[in-house]
Amino acid sequence: MKAFAVALLLASLAISATAAGTNRIDGAFGVTLGDSFEPSDAPATTTTVDEAMYPFTPKNPHDSFNQYYVLITPVSHRVYCIWAIGPEMNVEKAKIHEEVVFKALTKKYGTGEKQGIFDGLNDAKRIDKGDRGIYVNVRGFSDGQLNLRYTDSVLEKKAKDEEIEVEAKKKDNSGL
Repeated sequence: MKAFAVALLLASLAISATAAGTNRIDGAFGVTLGDSFEPSDAPATTTTVDEAMYPFTPKNPHDSFNQYYVLITPVSHRVYCIWAIGPEMNVEKAKIHEEVVFKALTKKYGTGEKQGIFDGLNDAKRIDKGDRGIYVNVRGFSDGQLNLRYTDSVLEKKAKDEEIEVEAKKKDNSGL
């Protein structure tokens, strides 16, 4: 009887979680976080961050965005971030796109963890599910761009560790 009660409770929690939109964050636009990406397939650019961003053509584009990039670990070439950027437009119009996109994301994934204080300062919205998160914001003052990032924090840390490894191999540490 006790096992039945536990099973019933777990089933109830699973139904509640599904109703709240707790799908796992796997990726977007036809790209999965953790996928292998060959850097020679696309020329790297640096636009909004000081990291190599590789453009790709989305399998499932969204009309709020016109630029799509992946960020990859430098040695193992695993996708740790999927970044979509919208065209420049009036900030108020960009904020409407932000609300539409975020509403669709919360319908699919739920609200995730509580927003952080810096999210409010940056007028950003986010959904975190374990090691993965989605970050949406509008950059700019009079003209703005909608930004959407899917990030795997474990792979992002791996990217930093791999970058340190690559840089360490370039150094002559014999004088230390």
